[in-house]
Amino acid sequence: MTAAEETWPGLRFPDEEYAARNRRLRSALAAAELDAVVLSDDRVTWWLTGFGDVAPIGSAARPRILVLPARSEPAFFVHRSTLRCVAEMSAVPDVRGYAALGAAPVAELSDFLAERDCRRVGFELAGELRPAMAAGDIAALAERVEEAHDGSPVVWSVRMVKSKAEVERIRAACQVTTRAYARGLPSLRPGMTERRAAAILKSALADEGADAGWCWVASGRGEFDRIDGVVRERALEAGDLVFVDMGANVGGYWADFSRACVLGRATPSMRRLQELVAEVTDHGVRAVVPGTTAGEVARAVGDAMAERGLEFSSRAGRYGHGLGLSVTEPPNIWVDDGTVIETGMVLTIEPGTWTQEGMFHCEQDVLVTDAGPEVLSLAPVELTEV
Repeated sequence: MTAAEETWPGLRFPDEEYAARNRRLRSALAAAELDAVVLSDDRVTWWLTGFGDVAPIGSAARPRILVLPARSEPAFFVHRSTLRCVAEMSAVPDVRGYAALGAAPVAELSDFLAERDCRRVGFELAGELRPAMAAGDIAALAERVEEAHDGSPVVWSVRMVKSKAEVERIRAACQVTTRAYARGLPSLRPGMTERRAAAILKSALADEGADAGWCWVASGRGEFDRIDGVVRERALEAGDLVFVDMGANVGGYWADFSRACVLGRATPSMRRLQELVAEVTDHGVRAVVPGTTAGEVARAVGDAMAERGLEFSSRAGRYGHGLGLSVTEPPNIWVDDGTVIETGMVLTIEPGTWTQEGMFHCEQDVLVTDAGPEVLSLAPVELTEV
């Protein structure tokens, strides 16, 4: 065990894990005929270097930038004020300090690329990446290379497939979330607000071992079209269906799945809709096998919805997504996504329909294996009656 692993247990993987990720990405760059990729998304640089924390850290005025050539070793450019901290934690040994403030060190980055004869260079131009480099700095650096390309497809082609060590952290996050549902849902009562309910559930996540957590709550007749909203001071009422979407973070990796309870007795229509959506969700889970595409899974889910007369009224734009260092990652389980599903991916399946009575949606987190899909989100999908 390295000193870095001992100093930051639970955050830091062994050095070989980062070396393997870098080798895989360099091979993917070579296959895409790119000479290098320039990366500043905090989740990506953490994934490749080991420097980072559960929440993004650092200042937009001092971006951290990893330059990964296809045929030589990478260099990690960080502001000189953070040089010692980064160098201690980074699995990439070549950590270089720069002095500029409020801008990326474009000249130093350009010189590094030129020294290594990197002519075709990928940048974080799309693909759900969030570069810390300002758009103007990316453009300025792109002007200094022979050919600038979008490097996000290459990054995601590697990052979508999780290692065994990454899967274990996602599995642990799902276990924490499962226990938090069992602990938190029975504690909800009429009269407490949505904000209080979310606080109780987030506290349950922390008590069960989460390093961080998120929670979203919706309740009230006719109020279930509030997807990805901010929880309110609305008081829960007897008879309400309380819809919850939440997830724990363990070592940087997220869970993301929904469950619901009823404050009192569920109506027959509530139970029936939940059963139907659970059937569709299970149909989608069973479609998640290596070799199929995200679009084919989406069509299977859509067909199952139509067979049961269900409208995809949650309007999420997709029936699921990838999961990992971010709560939502590529691929998207939607008809236009041609990504081929591979062993090692972790995906969510989440068809949903809402009515005046409730949001009926029981998302599952699914590991793709050669033996078939493994559901990691083990909380019961039936409505909990409180």
